[in-house]
Amino acid sequence: CVDFADFRTALDASRGARLTVDIIPFDDPSDLTDLLNTGPRFRTLYSNILGGIDLSLPFYNEVEKALESRSPHLVMHKFGMKIAGVPQPTLVLLGEPA
Repeated sequence: CVDFADFRTALDASRGARLTVDIIPFDDPSDLTDLLNTGPRFRTLYSNILGGIDLSLPFYNEVEKALESRSPHLVMHKFGMKIAGVPQPTLVLLGEPA
C-alpha cells in the first residue's frame, strides 16, 4: 500500500530544492538490478513498486537492498508496494539526488 506518512517523511528529510523522479517499468524482476545500475543516486528516497500478486516479498526485499546499496549517501529511504492492475510492473522513485 502507499503510506502517505512515509511519503511525507521522505519529503521532509529532503533539504534541497530539487527532487528527481525515475519511473522504471520492467518485464522480469531479474531485469531490475541492471536497470537500477543506470539510475540516479539519492540522498533521500521514497520508492514504490506497482505490480501484480506474482511479485514476492523476497523480491521486494532484494529491490530495497539494491536501492540502498546503490546510494551510499542515503540518509532516508521509505519503501512501499502496491498491488495494482498495471500492464507491466513498475518501480517509482522520488528523491533528492546525492
